[in-house]
Amino acid sequence: MANATTCTYFATGGPAPSHGRRLLHLNARPGALTHNVAFPAEVSAAVAPAGQHLVSVSTHSAHGLAEADLTDRLRQELAAWFGPVASTWRHLRTYHIAQALPAYGPGQPVQQELRLDETLWRCGDWVSYPSLNAALGTGRQVAEALLS
Repeated sequence: MANATTCTYFATGGPAPSHGRRLLHLNARPGALTHNVAFPAEVSAAVAPAGQHLVSVSTHSAHGLAEADLTDRLRQELAAWFGPVASTWRHLRTYHIAQALPAYGPGQPVQQELRLDETLWRCGDWVSYPSLNAALGTGRQVAEALLS
């Protein structure tokens, strides 16, 4: 079982909307469509043309909105975060990802056993909590165990 998300990309010129901060902006407001916002060009300029910024917006699960309605709603929410300039951001593309991260229900252990038997190990976000951090962390734990 997995959680769905939608990732929408925008382009913008002018000053960096993130003010040069390399942060993942998280939204904790109940009922908000936006889950998180990132500015990948702040990490690597190679992902956007010179003088442009790439804006990556992930939404909470399935929202049922048509693409035009989705981008309009996202721009409205983003304007509250980044000012009215967000309403001018140019929509590039939207991706619907049906199985973005494993579902993590109540009572589930923070991490399952990584070693299954003498020669079989497992790692990834699906054996821990659903995140890239858990995927990398369990991979490292398995690698260190194998090398020790």
